[in-house]
Parts: sequence; structure tokens; C-alpha cells
Amino acid sequence: MKRIILASAMLLAVVACSDSNSTDSSGNEYSCNVSRKANTVAMNLKYKGYEELRTVTFDSNGENPYYTVKRTFPTEAYAQGECQDEKDDGYYKDIQCYGKNVVLGEPAEDDNMDYYEDYYKRRCDKYDDQYESGKLEADYRKTFGE
Repeated sequence: MKRIILASAMLLAVVACSDSNSTDSSGNEYSCNVSRKANTVAMNLKYKGYEELRTVTFDSNGENPYYTVKRTFPTEAYAQGECQDEKDDGYYKDIQCYGKNVVLGEPAEDDNMDYYEDYYKRRCDKYDDQYESGKLEADYRKTFGE
């Protein structure tokens, strides 16, 4: 449970960022992009050895949205622990784990693409400030011990 709480804190801090690519003063790469295509809204975040791709995909009628999040962790050991925590938690309908990756999926709650695009952009804006202030780095170190 402690691992989930720390990972959740990290993910909340990391997940949202602006449509930007940056390099911090110590050379650590940070990027976050929100994109929208015909039936998909996605947010792709990269920070150091962590990557997260959140996607909401709608069927051809613009209905039945499905949410997935693919998390790539700095180490396979951390990913395995996170995978087990997700399975124990039982929140997500679909859970796949391999190597450094944990892929989670479930039906999405809202059926409006504009909602998800706006949501991802607002989160990006909010947490871009955390990157600039150094909080993102602090959360990363606290979560992954680096």
C-alpha cells in the first residue's frame, strides 16, 4: 500500500505537464505532449527513467471510450512491485505487466473527447509549474530513491 501511495503521489506530480519539451539544469530530460486524433486523446510524459502514456480511445461512433495507461518505470523491480500492487488493488479491469512496463485499462467514465483533451492540458499546465519549481525532481527522488 505504501508503494501505491508513493507511486500515486509521483504520478500525480508527473502526469500533468504542459505541451513542452525541456531539459532541466542538470541535463535530465522532461517532456509532455497532449495530442488528439480522430478517435483518440493521449498524453505522453517522459521524465528521466519514467514514462507514462495515457490514452482514451472512442469507437467509430465516438462512443464507448476506453482508458489505458502504460507506465514504464526506471527499473524492472519497481515495475514488478507496482504490478503486484495494482493486481492486489483490483481497481483496473485489465492489467498487463512485462519488463519495466505496467499497462492498465478500463472503460472510461466520460464520453466527451473535449473533456479529456482539456483535462490533460490543465494537468499539464499545473504540473509544469512543479517541474520548474523542482518539486517534480523531489517527488521522483522520493518515489524511486534516486
